Amino acid sequence: MIRPDCVHEIPKGARVEIGKDGDLTGDVTLNGVLIAHYDACPEKAVITRQGARTQGVAQVQQQAQQEETGNGWVEDDEWNAPVGGSDNIDFMGSNWTVPEYPSEIDGQVIYLANGISAQKWFLETELQWGYNGVFGGNYYEIETLLIDDSAAYFSTPVFVNPGDSLTGYSYMTKESGNKTYWESVIVDNSTGYGSEGSYWVSGQHWTWAYAGILQAYDLNACAEFPDSPRTSFSDASVAHGFPNFDYYSYPNWFGVIWGYGGPTCHFAVVAASGTLDY
Repeated sequence: MIRPDCVHEIPKGARVEIGKDGDLTGDVTLNGVLIAHYDACPEKAVITRQGARTQGVAQVQQQAQQEETGNGWVEDDEWNAPVGGSDNIDFMGSNWTVPEYPSEIDGQVIYLANGISAQKWFLETELQWGYNGVFGGNYYEIETLLIDDSAAYFSTPVFVNPGDSLTGYSYMTKESGNKTYWESVIVDNSTGYGSEGSYWVSGQHWTWAYAGILQAYDLNACAEFPDSPRTSFSDASVAHGFPNFDYYSYPNWFGVIWGYGGPTCHFAVVAASGTLDY
């Protein structure tokens, strides 16, 4: 959760630059020309992205009271890839379907996403429901996002419909010293429209992959989740060894249910198939 004035839309083709050791430079360039500069947020964001854990789901799950409001990660399907110190995840992608609208609407924000993370930054392709304080509404849209506790950058959102087929993936385009250059893309296969972001980040080791993630904010009832029993993130794939893109044959996906502070619904993660129940 971050101040709205610290969230910045990045035009298609523009590139966000994150400098030494993952610290923010604030520069946004287009075709090599500086088009914007954003200083770090004067207030640190509240980090809701959970730290990676190795316990079983039963050990991690925290039961919440029905009357409490949910804000944060609900559940995910994750894997800590065994990349060496000079190696990174260089591709992460999966497919999913836009679920039905929630049966109850009360200002909640829902994200269904995939992504990768390093020490400070998280890069994801996401489906969003609701108004998040900067963009959105009572409909679904897709975008990409690069975020840490100092800033958030997003690509231009694109409206999508329930039942549409989505493909989201992030991949490395260049490596120079400790700099990694990324393209993050999410496409609505049903319409052909999509959203794309370009980013480069220094001093980060990209080791965690997330085949599927469910997040919820300002959520007070189970009926405020999408009116579908589950979302499956199919054909999840992870690669490393840039520029070779060596794909892991059997990623050891691990399902986690987090204590997000809201009502306890029908949460379950089937790690092998990337299925999130809610």
